[in-house]
Amino acid sequence: MATTTSDRKDVNFSVKLSAQELGWLEDEKARRGESSVGEVIRDFVKSFRTWYQLPPYQAQALEKDCAKRGLKQREYIQEILARHYQAHLNK
Repeated sequence: MATTTSDRKDVNFSVKLSAQELGWLEDEKARRGESSVGEVIRDFVKSFRTWYQLPPYQAQALEKDCAKRGLKQREYIQEILARHYQAHLNK
């Protein structure tokens, strides 16, 4: 079942962004058809937090491999994407 805004207990926070970053978020909002930049940011956070909503067994395996390699999540994802892309090019 999807979580609705009324089901969540949201908290407010603020962050300073460059004009370029905010512009990119505004463009992303329009591209996705979202009603606010906040929705875009919430989606990014949820995706990152949940390993892009992979099944739990996959997310747990990735977390374990990430820790074993001593990488932060973003570094780990960058490495996996780069290796996958390189393997794709080498086909």
